[in-house]
Amino acid sequence: FGEAVDIESESMKPMDEKHGMYNNGTGLYIYDYATKESELYCNWLDCSISSSSVSSFGMLSDGNLAVYIQGWNNRTGEPYADVAIIKEISKEEAGNIKTIDVACMWLDSDVESVIIDFNKKNSDYRITVTQYDDYEDEASHEDMVNKFTTDIASNTDIDVVFFQDYSQVVN
Repeated sequence: FGEAVDIESESMKPMDEKHGMYNNGTGLYIYDYATKESELYCNWLDCSISSSSVSSFGMLSDGNLAVYIQGWNNRTGEPYADVAIIKEISKEEAGNIKTIDVACMWLDSDVESVIIDFNKKNSDYRITVTQYDDYEDEASHEDMVNKFTTDIASNTDIDVVFFQDYSQVVN
């Protein structure tokens, strides 16, 4: 069969002889078997896909990514299933879209759904989110909180700070 390879995730799917891809919950990562390093390929929320709805994915022969999504609509309670085709585009192709930059420790599925609906319905504005409680990062929770509070105080690109619960404000 060939040489055994250590993998980053149980959900690793082969791309080619040198790379695999896996879902870490917030996005899709490309894993280099030789260097054992991962690189973010796409963030699900940036693609208007709920992170909890990603069921399966695969690279198509044309280089686009197919993502099978399924779940429950939080507002109607109805089940849904769909296939999203993700194509990488340049900034020029995207046009002159204004971004609303949101900083938060984490998002729940209800807030994620509101952001996805907003982004799908607006062609002039797009909400982008930086979540500081990153499952991919090996930093301690305290380090993530420190980075979050430092960025809130000093990063002028942040338009909105979202606190999931009152304890984040107190701490």
